[in-house]
Amino acid sequence: MQQASRSYVPHRSNVLRQYRELLSLIKALPQEQQASALTKARATVKANSTEGDPVKASDMLRDLVKQSSFLKTITPKYTARQGSSAGIFVLRDGELVEGRAVKESRVSDGSLDLNEARARQKELVRRQHFGNLPGKKEFW
Repeated sequence: MQQASRSYVPHRSNVLRQYRELLSLIKALPQEQQASALTKARATVKANSTEGDPVKASDMLRDLVKQSSFLKTITPKYTARQGSSAGIFVLRDGELVEGRAVKESRVSDGSLDLNEARARQKELVRRQHFGNLPGKKEFW
């Protein structure tokens, strides 16, 4: 007699979701391990796709989840494939180039005199308050 907790038949979408996740994790492995792991995963899922026994099918899904969990622990969190689709671009001298922004110099390094520092601070405060100086409250 089967136990009630083990009579669960995994839905096809759950199996396919786990399989897709496993394939994406395999692609994050080093090249020398990728090919063998990929063929092994494909062969395992294809061989188990016609299983009719619900207990065996749920055990096979559990094994698939175990494989995914193991690969999550040994693969890097951010792969090169994820980072290659988006980049950081900056305008330099009117041209769009890939790279990071250069930090602007701060007033405390002595590069600005007192009047320039006050003008810069006033401009920054005006920018912060959307073009208005604080204290000027306009009603109606």
